Amino acid sequence: MIELAYSLAGAILAAVAALGLARRRVARVREQASLELGRATATQQADATAELAAQRERTARMVASLKAEISALRQAATDAAHDASDDRARRAHEATAEQTSLAPAPRDLAQWLSKELATIVSGIEGGTFQLIESAPVLRAETYGVESLWLAVRRLRRFHDKVQAYARALPPTVGVTAIDLLLTDLRDELSTTALGLQIAWNLPQTSLSLRGSQDELVAALTFTCKALRHLERPAMRLSIQVEPGFDSDMPLALIELTLERDEAPDSMASATAPTVGFLVARCAAQNVLRALGGTVAFVHEPGHEARALLRIPLQTPDWAAATPATAPTADVVPASDERSATEQAQHEMDLAADLAAAPAAFGMTKVDADRTVSIPRRHRYGGVLVIEGDPAVRSMLASELKAQGRSVFACSDGAAARSLIQATPDRFEVLVVDQAARLDAGDLLASTVARLCPDMRVFVLSELDQQLVLAPDLLQRVTQIRKPFGVHELRRALAAALLP
Repeated sequence: MIELAYSLAGAILAAVAALGLARRRVARVREQASLELGRATATQQADATAELAAQRERTARMVASLKAEISALRQAATDAAHDASDDRARRAHEATAEQTSLAPAPRDLAQWLSKELATIVSGIEGGTFQLIESAPVLRAETYGVESLWLAVRRLRRFHDKVQAYARALPPTVGVTAIDLLLTDLRDELSTTALGLQIAWNLPQTSLSLRGSQDELVAALTFTCKALRHLERPAMRLSIQVEPGFDSDMPLALIELTLERDEAPDSMASATAPTVGFLVARCAAQNVLRALGGTVAFVHEPGHEARALLRIPLQTPDWAAATPATAPTADVVPASDERSATEQAQHEMDLAADLAAAPAAFGMTKVDADRTVSIPRRHRYGGVLVIEGDPAVRSMLASELKAQGRSVFACSDGAAARSLIQATPDRFEVLVVDQAARLDAGDLLASTVARLCPDMRVFVLSELDQQLVLAPDLLQRVTQIRKPFGVHELRRALAAALLP
């Protein structure tokens, strides 16, 4: 029993010893594990800290790179804006330089100048005539104003030359006797070619040329100016007129010879034609070509210069075949058989022409009461005027008021449409400065056609061939081309206002 107790005690002591050893062993293991865990944790913390530092460094580098990229983009955008601005400035400079270096074609320039001169000449000539008629008794002042009028006529002829050089206008229907034509040519040259001696030889039978008197005078004047550019010292102009039947169309052969009074000391040599000759020749050719005629020049330097004009004669067949057009300032009745109304109107036209003629052309008195009022058929007799130039507008208003018409002036088509829409029954005549306002697509033309189907139209320019007009409107159109004087305006208004 005791041995068993000793054995149990020994076993217990052994177990306790083993347990203590096991505890110490466990404690060492725990301590070792704790040390290893601490070392691992420290390593992980160090690694995490290093990784965080590396991440921050990478972020800083990325931020710096982004800032550099943004700065580069901003600089590129600024440079691009500067380049675009410089490019725009360069293109604007090049465009300005190109526009500055461009010069219009001579004929385009001449046409533009002629349009500008037409309005100026019409206004000046109208104002001059008003001065002449306002003081018929003060002869000294009237003669001074008539001298101004003659100077304006020279300016008008210059306009005609510039316009004819640019292009030939459609010819005006008319017939001109050769003797009256040469008389007007002499009067025209007397104001510009002092000392020129003019003589002509006419056939036994009087010839009537096709074309209006003003256009034919212009053609002969341009021809004479061309001859004077060829032979400036020459002062003797002889004109030989003969009928020609060497073609299908009967012609008038008019030979103008400008020669010197004495022979030159030495034989002159041919020189290049001057600009003045070329312009005058081109103007004469264009006017005659529109009338169906021609002109040719021959020059013998130091002796004479000649021009041969071929102008169609008026024939009954041509008069019958001539299409009816809108009446103009130069239309003359082809027949002497007139109705009572036409005869009365013809007498009023003659009275107006006589009153309008200046003293410098044979009139000894200018009657202040020169305007004969034309009876109106309209209830109100209102006239709507669209004209931008104040001088021309004043001349129109003066002549229309003298005819007993009420004048309403507008600056544009919108104002005219407003007046027509407000009081369509008040207006009898519409005066427009541009034929384009009558085009079928224009608002003014459509308003007139809708509200005033019987309104007469007075156009202060030529009718363009490309212009589209309603047939009923074309029958109510009266045309007069700028430049025009008071006497021409009166005849045209008489045709437009004739009941």
